[in-house]
Amino acid sequence: YDLIPPVDILEHNDNFVVTVTVPGVKEKKDIDIEYHKERNQIVISGEISSSYTSETKDKVKVQERSSGKFSRVITLPDYPGIDADNIKADYSSGVLTMTIPKLKPSTEGNNAVHKIQISSKDSWND
Repeated sequence: YDLIPPVDILEHNDNFVVTVTVPGVKEKKDIDIEYHKERNQIVISGEISSSYTSETKDKVKVQERSSGKFSRVITLPDYPGIDADNIKADYSSGVLTMTIPKLKPSTEGNNAVHKIQISSKDSWND
């Protein structure tokens, strides 16, 4: 992976709020979020497309904006555990925000991987 996006993690009484800055991602479908229960990790990956084409790349004189594949792994505390079925994710204006509800640890198996869907503030029904 070419890029490691910056992350903020806030812990509240009932949940964690994770904010990931990924400017340049055009659509939420270009971001993949998974929760890996066995490692208690959120894995965020995707790609920021280059705005240059094969025809224009020779004309670039300065390029400071990043593009390429990105990945970030966030390990959450084991206690009190999280409610993976109720993780919510929103992507808007280059910022991915996840709300991760806490719950008490259970004796359930640790091999599950949950896919997390991303909504848009503009349209919660996407």
